[in-house]
Amino acid sequence: MKKILTLLFLAVTAMTFVSCNDDEIAATLDGVWEGHVSLGRWNSYQYVDIEFYRDEYSAGNGVEYDYQSNGTYIECPFTFKVVNGTIFMEYDDGSRVAIRNYSLTDTQFSGDFYEWVGSYSIGNYIAHFEFYKVTSWRHTRYSSYHYVGNPTDTQIERNINK
Repeated sequence: MKKILTLLFLAVTAMTFVSCNDDEIAATLDGVWEGHVSLGRWNSYQYVDIEFYRDEYSAGNGVEYDYQSNGTYIECPFTFKVVNGTIFMEYDDGSRVAIRNYSLTDTQFSGDFYEWVGSYSIGNYIAHFEFYKVTSWRHTRYSSYHYVGNPTDTQIERNINK
């Protein structure tokens, strides 16, 4: 009887840890991250700011800022959900990605973007990313303007969502 109760206890404990793992991943994601995404086989890089807001235990929303070579950025709102350790992101424009093969700590987040096809199914590899947690943004979050070029430059371009 003691063996059966011990095995039952271990099984319930294991299920509890599995269900909490997605919640813990989402909790660690919560916050502001900066870094770059390596695009294509020529290893060109795009600078990215991204913020995750956890709404529920393992889900939430956020916004990604993709910086362009002309000094402007594109704002990309999204929702996310962590399912069995995979992070699924759906952007407001309908595009969807999954994050797998990642490393996540309180200060660093790196991994790979994949196509998200069907119901939580993973498609082809898209890109690799490396982000670092920060306490503030490089740009003014509450304005759709930002300075182009030299910080003393007075030219301001309007953010264009493409």
